[in-house]
This record gives sequence, C-alpha cells and structure tokens, in this order.
Amino acid sequence: MAVLPMACLISIPGCGYQRAKLVVIKQNENTPISFLRDGQTTKSEVLSRLGELDGREFENGRILMFVLDKNYRIAPSANSAQFHLTLVFDEIDRRILKKHGLVRIR
Repeated sequence: MAVLPMACLISIPGCGYQRAKLVVIKQNENTPISFLRDGQTTKSEVLSRLGELDGREFENGRILMFVLDKNYRIAPSANSAQFHLTLVFDEIDRRILKKHGLVRIR
C-alpha cells in the first residue's frame, strides 16, 4: 500500500519542466569552441576568440557564461540563442580553464 503514494511522489517532479541536455562536441569537430581544453586553455585565449563578456561573469571572473547560436558562435539576439557555454577557471588566479560545459537551451 505504501508503494502507490511513493510512486506518485516520484512522478511529480518530472512534470512541468524541461531537462537541460548536455551537448558533447567531439575533439575532431571543427567548431568555434573546439579549441577549449580543460587544464590548458587560458582565459585570455577564450576572450580573444569568443569576445568580451557583457555582465555574464560570476565569482569575480572565475565563471564565464556565453550564449551561443546554432553554429556555436555568440548569439546576436535572444531569438537565436541555442546553447549556454559555461567556463570555470582555476580558483587561485582564474587564468586556466578548469572545466567547461555546453547545454542546449532550445
């Protein structure tokens, strides 16, 4: 008898929202973000290739977030946004990319 209420509780959180989907880009793919390498890419390289941010940085620049279009380029408008690219740099000097993730938003 206790199984039915538990089953109902488990199914409720899955309703009403969409799950974000992590996108994996293979290293041999030629995209504007394929240069990103955890533990190697510098923040200055990221900013020179992707461009400066307009307020999408967190923890004093340790975390940067870019909004990209379907071609993995900076989205010129909210209508063309397809992905969030999140970059996390090292804690000490915030210079070397520690990890990154690309999430599909549409």
